[in-house]
Amino acid sequence: MDTLEELLLRGFESKELDYKGPFAWSSADKRQCCELVKDILALANTEGGWLVIGVAETGAGFERTGLTREQAASFDTTKINQFVNSYADPPVNCSLLRYEYDEGIFIFIGVERFKNTPHICQKEFPQVLTAPTLYVRTDNNESAPLRSSADFGRLIETAVRNRADQLLSSFH
Repeated sequence: MDTLEELLLRGFESKELDYKGPFAWSSADKRQCCELVKDILALANTEGGWLVIGVAETGAGFERTGLTREQAASFDTTKINQFVNSYADPPVNCSLLRYEYDEGIFIFIGVERFKNTPHICQKEFPQVLTAPTLYVRTDNNESAPLRSSADFGRLIETAVRNRADQLLSSFH
């Protein structure tokens, strides 16, 4: 598994890694929070992974700007999980890690792959979330509604693999 520093320095997004520019968590800024919900659902419905807050996408790539102390302090595991789960069915459990690097503060949101059933968005937010929708990480490393047969096939394979793993562990 990659360390937090390796993920921060990777410099490109993937199915299991998504960068977000710096911002403060505030449920008053529902649009920004719902963008995060979409990314969390997509990661959970693909292979799980990390959202890194404090890395901004620029025309030249990604810039590790970090968050201010105030912005970093606004991120709270309970608040984020409650907000995400007001949109998700079944619930998603995220973990938060605060990481200081090169005088910057970064928030890592860890998202586990779904266990039994993929997570469905149950509530809408205009121009960000639609319901009922399954969000996934696409081959272009974006969080988007399930649209292609390839993404659907991967989702089914993941569900079958998860169930097989559960059955094998119950035999042990």
